[in-house]
Amino acid sequence: MGLENIVQGHGDVILRGEIEEMVASHLVYLERIRKEALNAARWNWSIEDLRNVPIEKCGKSRILLNGLAPDLHFQNLAAIFEKIQKEEGVRPEKVKKPSGK
Repeated sequence: MGLENIVQGHGDVILRGEIEEMVASHLVYLERIRKEALNAARWNWSIEDLRNVPIEKCGKSRILLNGLAPDLHFQNLAAIFEKIQKEEGVRPEKVKKPSGK
């Protein structure tokens, strides 16, 4: 696209040399949280159970955004979880929650 930089809604400005790597990192994060939310819906978790999915498991650091990253991570998980439940009609499978979750 020939971008000079990207100004994010949350986070620092991404400079030209960082764009490709950062966009790839964000896409991986989105794929991982969708997978976690889909599993949570299948396991019949509550939204609060999603707090047990650490941000690091999805490829990001909790120290980003002056410590706001874990809260935004939970909001991202919760939004995708609700969308999956409503739009994709996920029916809970007959499985137990993984231990420790």
